[in-house]
Amino acid sequence: MDNNDSNIIEKLMIPLIEPLVKKVENFDYKYFTSFESEIKKDVEKKFDDIDYTEYGKQILDFFQKTDFKDLFEKINKDFADKRTEIIREDSRSALIFRLLENADSIIPNVSFLVLLRINPIEHIRKTLEPLDLIEEIKNCNGEHRARLTVRLFREVSELLYDNYIRILWELTSIIKSQKEINSTGNFGVLTQGLVNRLKKENAEELIDKDAGWIRNATSHAKYLYNNENDSLLMWDRN
Repeated sequence: MDNNDSNIIEKLMIPLIEPLVKKVENFDYKYFTSFESEIKKDVEKKFDDIDYTEYGKQILDFFQKTDFKDLFEKINKDFADKRTEIIREDSRSALIFRLLENADSIIPNVSFLVLLRINPIEHIRKTLEPLDLIEEIKNCNGEHRARLTVRLFREVSELLYDNYIRILWELTSIIKSQKEINSTGNFGVLTQGLVNRLKKENAEELIDKDAGWIRNATSHAKYLYNNENDSLLMWDRN
């Protein structure tokens, strides 16, 4: 892909990315919904101002001048570089990539369908949700810090970990060549089942074996604060 191809792609993408680039500099996670709404309005206005005749010519020009074989090779190289970077930051990522590849080896590209469970905008919103708790935890102590920690466990479990374990369950079900893929089970049951499944795949690092009962304890207020040693006592019904 030469500079001319890059320039064409840049022109095509400007209506999509320009509003985002301007807004992201002042982004505050506490007001994500307002940020999302403003971005949507800006993008819609940008599209209203587009000369679609000229935009269509640019798209046609892109298809005529772009060497797609070269473009896909560039995309694959960029992905490989990004994958290496992700694994360098957290070695467990290599285990996830291996699960995706193992699933794809049974049903080509099935991992793409599994990952469609993730709605990017919704996932970002859920990821940002516990951040205020993390900030406050760093600036307080004692029982208040313990209570915030319980709430943090609960929010991470419900908003993020729940989706994560169901993705792992679906991938391991495919790897096991199961005819029916059902990930609608109870959080704790799926978590315990994954402990054994991932052990067989030498990927047990991907799951916290205590996640199920910790989630139950924090969700049902099954905990006490011990003031003497600044600790939490948590329990599940089992």
